[in-house]
Amino acid sequence: MKVLGIAILLVIGLFFNNIHVSAQTVTLTPRYIQKIHLQNPERALHLLDSVEQNHLPGIQPYETDMLRSMCYEVLGEYVLKEKYARRALASDSVQSVPSRKVRMLVALMGSLVEQGKNEEAIRCGREAIKLSRLLHDEGREGETLLNIGRIFRNMNRRQEAFELFNQAIEA
Repeated sequence: MKVLGIAILLVIGLFFNNIHVSAQTVTLTPRYIQKIHLQNPERALHLLDSVEQNHLPGIQPYETDMLRSMCYEVLGEYVLKEKYARRALASDSVQSVPSRKVRMLVALMGSLVEQGKNEEAIRCGREAIKLSRLLHDEGREGETLLNIGRIFRNMNRRQEAFELFNQAIEA
């Protein structure tokens, strides 16, 4: 009787494990990773590792880099955020789609600001502003203006910072 109970539990366990695996495969999309990255960035990174190691379909390499950059931002790992933003920007799939490019430029700039790499952050920010204006993406433009304003504030260039903060608010 005891053996029968153990066998039944084993079968039930295998059944639920198979349901979990198939459900995970179905939901493993860039949208799913983006959805969970704020609450559980470690799990999102683990899933991205699985995608890369097992060459799973559904998430392109450039998307993996973009998603990793987002996860590392949540974790406060700005060096890794910079690494993956740069890798994404090196991809033709990002360079050829302006909305992806501006997204990664803003991400790269944010990581550079956090690391105190001000000159490079300003150069990156200027490119992001031009592109976001072409795309009429006021959100990314405002975020970029705010970051450049923070840099100027930290450099005691208060008047320029104030002007950029006002432009960011307007955007």
